[in-house]
Amino acid sequence: MDGAEVDVDTNFFEAGANSIHLVRVQRRIAEDFGQELSVVEMFDRPTIRHLADLLDRPAPAAAAEPSPAPGSSARPEAPTEAPSAGGDRRQHHERRRAARRGGSGTNPTG
Repeated sequence: MDGAEVDVDTNFFEAGANSIHLVRVQRRIAEDFGQELSVVEMFDRPTIRHLADLLDRPAPAAAAEPSPAPGSSARPEAPTEAPSAGGDRRQHHERRRAARRGGSGTNPTG
């Protein structure tokens, strides 16, 4: 499966892929497209065409966040910066993931 060409309508699992391959594809999609797909979505749609349809779908509208109480000092979060041309995409995506989790986006071990 590694490095083999797969037709857009070929089921990954029928082509010899396993869950490890699918997780690798999931990670690569997140790195290359900046969009995270759940493993469940990928198991349910195991062809390139179906995954492309998932990537082409419009992002769900963000739930409206409640306004801060009058007089509170709550500030909206600053938007994360987009990677510059040739910038480090991995760090960008780590910062985005950390922002979603409420973390700092730094990795002391990496």
